[in-house]
Parts: sequence; structure tokens; C-alpha cells
Amino acid sequence: MTSLTLRQTINGYSKSLLNPETDGEKVVKIINDLHEIFKETLGITFEEANIQRSAAIGSKFGKALGFNYAAHCLVDYNRTQQLLKGITSAIAQKQRENPNETIKIFYAGCGPCAPFMSLVAPLYEPSDVQFTLLDINEESIKFAEILAQKLELTEYIEGYFHGDAITAEVPKVDEYHILFSETLDSLLRREAYVPIICNLLPQFTKDVILIPENVQLKMSFVCFDEKEVRTEISNQIIFDSRKAVEESQKLGLIPNTFEPVKVPVKQNKNIDGIILDTEIIVFDSIKISRAESAITLPLEFGLDTPDKIKNVVFEYQLVPEVQMYTSLELIED
Repeated sequence: MTSLTLRQTINGYSKSLLNPETDGEKVVKIINDLHEIFKETLGITFEEANIQRSAAIGSKFGKALGFNYAAHCLVDYNRTQQLLKGITSAIAQKQRENPNETIKIFYAGCGPCAPFMSLVAPLYEPSDVQFTLLDINEESIKFAEILAQKLELTEYIEGYFHGDAITAEVPKVDEYHILFSETLDSLLRREAYVPIICNLLPQFTKDVILIPENVQLKMSFVCFDEKEVRTEISNQIIFDSRKAVEESQKLGLIPNTFEPVKVPVKQNKNIDGIILDTEIIVFDSIKISRAESAITLPLEFGLDTPDKIKNVVFEYQLVPEVQMYTSLELIED
């Protein structure tokens, strides 16, 4: 298949994914086909028994997915579809606001296939959109460049950078309209989405669009009544990524730990436990909610003696590892 034919095929697949009527098995087939196109174009399976390609890469805070795992993020089907809808909606908004400008996108954590360049660029002309790609994995940047060359997408790329997005300083930062980073896991653990946006977002102009726009962690109490009917109450926000950026800006640095949140436990004998959720606000009304993706899988655990608990305390930490820590504050006797 020629490069032009590949671009046309990707264009058709991307348009199908953006069609509101495309869902279910059709989405799965399209994304699996796209994954095969990327593998065949690069001549790599992303399954090689290579420790270096599978190992996570340490950064200042958290870890970046290894080469192979980063490539497999594409086949998190709903995640890919919703992020594609989000970035194209953001481009459309910026085109309305800046009708005579090329929309410039800074893509942090692109991985070896840079899917949100590879799927997006064929929908436009090079004069419409331009991408700058950044990744902490030098091999990922190399393969992203090879893929762009083989798909004849190099006209859409302003630059490639190898570096840690947590410490990177963006050149010509005022020129960008969109900041895109898909570097996140469920409950914002392990990966570095929060420190990345804490570093990058303040560098851009105030009207830059961040995709995903926000990530919130929420908690609910799990209750069972006398008939063992389950309900969830509260759904309180315990961490907000955009507020974390504001907190780090006030401090003038990315903190090791963010301000803890205490959620009072009402003395209800029916409380059985708590459930934690990740909600991804991609852009505007486009969201990824509970269990709609691997990055929004909930975590539930029990509370053995809720009558003795005053507060459940949540503390999002970047050190010693990126994770939400939960502790219990007991009622004093």
C-alpha cells in the first residue's frame, strides 16, 4: 500500500471514529486495523521480547510507559475515540477563534506511533495544523519520526524533542493553541500526567486548550440496606488536576505532596466501603467516565468499622511514587 493510500485509509478511519453513529464492534475493528497499519508500516510487532522496550522509564516524578506498552494504548478503544473527538473539537474551536492561523499543537508523550498526530493530520492540510512531538523515550521519538516519514506526514511536523515533559522548557511557547498529553493511568497513579501539566501548562498562554481538559478523582460511600440493596452516596471530588496546577504555581514548584482532603464519615451502620473513580474531562462535554476505559477503572475497598472512623483522608503524592494515598482518622475515645 502506498503512502498516499495509507493516508487516505487513515483519513477514512478517523472520520468513521468521529461519526456519532460509529460505536461498539465497528470502533474495535477500526482501531485494530489502525494498529495493524502502524505495526506493518514500522515493521515491528510491539510484542518483541525486549526488556528495554517493555520497561517503564523513570522520570523526575512517576514513570513513563515503556515503548511497547505506549504503542498498545491505541487499543484502549473508547479512550482513543474520545480523545480523537476531543482534539478535533479543540482544533475546530481554535480555527473559529483564529480563522487565518495554522493551529499549532504541542504533543507531550507521543509514544512510537504518535496516534493523535497520525490519526489527526490526514484530516487536514499542513497549513491547517502543525504538531510538535515530545517524548522521554528516545526510541519512541525515532519511530514516531519514521512513521511520519512513511505516511508522508512530515509536512505536519514542526519538530521532534527527546526529553522529560516534567522539566522541559517549551521554545516559542506563545505560538501554540493546544497542549495535548495522554500520559495518565487510572486514579492518576504511576504515570506523570499531573506533574507534566504542572510544568507545561503555566508556560503557555492562558487561552491554550489542554487535552484532556481536566482529570478529577472522586469518592463515594458504598452502602447496603437491610435488603442488601447497594447504593452509592457522596461522589465527592478528592483531587482536581487543574487545581493542582494552581497550587504548584502558588508554591513556585511542583510539590512532593498536594493538600490532603478529609471526607467525614457519617455514622451510618449501612456503610460498607468506599469507591474511587477517575473522570476524564476530555474537552467541553466529551468525557470518559467509570469503566469506559482502562484509565477510568474504579477502585473499591471495604471499611470494617465505619462507626469508629471520623474522616477518610486522601492525599495525592508524587513522592515516593505517584499515587493517591488513603488513610483513616479515627474517632477519639
